[in-house]
Amino acid sequence: MKKATRALFFSAVVFPGAGFFILGHKRQGYWFLAVTLCVLLFLMADTVYKAQKITENLIASLMRNGILYLEDLLAVLPSLPHTIREQLKTLPGLFPANWVLSLTIVLGVIWVAGIVGVYIQGKKLT
Repeated sequence: MKKATRALFFSAVVFPGAGFFILGHKRQGYWFLAVTLCVLLFLMADTVYKAQKITENLIASLMRNGILYLEDLLAVLPSLPHTIREQLKTLPGLFPANWVLSLTIVLGVIWVAGIVGVYIQGKKLT
């Protein structure tokens, strides 16, 4: 596999801009890495916060006299996906929903920019 093709594959599949490291453009690779990690940090913090709140709500609804009974948990399992979906829609996260959407779009743009940038740099090598 050619170096440029491998770099393009790594940027598309492994991590945005990962191909820059393969092509020897470490500064560009580090910029993509830093921006991507910052965006992912915010998105993961929001996700973990919501997951923790959903779990707390579920456990609180199943507790009786401070004890969690297995049969109560088994009874709610069929409706659990619907309950989680509804709570994801209604629970506030750490950040406003429009921020999370914007960060998700930024992550997609960074990924595409990494692929295009590695493609352009790879073409210069051949």
